[in-house]
Amino acid sequence: MAEKIIMPKLGQISEELILLKWFKKKGEKVVRGEPLFEVLTDKANIEVEAVTDGVLTEIFVNEGEKAPALSIIGIISKPEEETKEVKSEERLKISPIARKLAKEYGIDLSKIKGTGPEGRIVKEDILKIIPSLKDSEFEIIPISGIRKVIAQRTVESKSTIPHFYLKTSIDMSEAVKFREFLNSYLKSKRQDTEVSYTALIVKASSIALSEFPILNALVKEDKIYIKKDTDIGVVVSVDDGMIIPVLHRVNKKGLIEIARELNTIVDKARSNKLTAEDLEGGSFTISNLGMYDIEEFTAIINPPEVAILAVGKIEERPVVKNFQIIPKWMMTVTLSCDHRVIDGVTGARFLEKLKTTLENPLTLIEEVMV
Repeated sequence: MAEKIIMPKLGQISEELILLKWFKKKGEKVVRGEPLFEVLTDKANIEVEAVTDGVLTEIFVNEGEKAPALSIIGIISKPEEETKEVKSEERLKISPIARKLAKEYGIDLSKIKGTGPEGRIVKEDILKIIPSLKDSEFEIIPISGIRKVIAQRTVESKSTIPHFYLKTSIDMSEAVKFREFLNSYLKSKRQDTEVSYTALIVKASSIALSEFPILNALVKEDKIYIKKDTDIGVVVSVDDGMIIPVLHRVNKKGLIEIARELNTIVDKARSNKLTAEDLEGGSFTISNLGMYDIEEFTAIINPPEVAILAVGKIEERPVVKNFQIIPKWMMTVTLSCDHRVIDGVTGARFLEKLKTTLENPLTLIEEVMV
């Protein structure tokens, strides 16, 4: 019996996915559980495994092409069901890779003479032309892969979500001392976990979200879905862009557990080992550029979420208190809000709660240190 190969639904909303790579060619045997193809989501590359044994007899979506989630992209047949077919590559006058490259660089295929069998245009034919597209002033780089998805998502966000921004400065002096003490304590107990400032912010954000759950919501088809658990995504930079792995059920976890999971998921992101589960279910996002010496910035909301927190660096600043100038460790954060769901007062109260929590960091500790 033939088995349909389905483009998976990854994430919280149905959308088109890019098929990056087939690990099997048409006519090759397939073993259940082995990687069959790789897709590009709005967050990362995901390998999809075969769900049955057999032979890959049909490929409906070529590498580099888009397909809607849950659509049929190929067929796996049992060996006895195989029929002699002419390979699609032989029927075409251009290979899939050559077609993909030509599309990325805007090359007119009608003007290319193929050097492959029967005049077929192959990858090498396109690669020979690409250098001629460059001149002394510009280097042409196609927007593709993760960068292309980022471009599509940010355009979608800015064109469909009415953003507004709220900014505040937080006195992190106590948090700096608290983090130093906590990491020293963990080291003395020979624990390999180090608590980052991002972990503190994730925990504090979860506390604030629990008090103002409208910021922990998703918008789908003109309806607002408020999540009960705080599932916080953290923006991680990778070689060709950025991805947003998710820490799930943060509201049910202590600070040390959050720090441990955060360290693990960042390592997985940078080594391209994230699973689909690591990328799904986010309800609020944090983007921290403080480690890159950025004082403050505004971030674009990650749909279907309704808010994102942009975090700047922690730096010493002169602060006036009781008519005296005192040096303090300060941090500026900017909250981007979806005005369809959140009003200014609610966003301001969320930031007020976040600020109070971080300026009194002992409230972040719920577990007993042993």
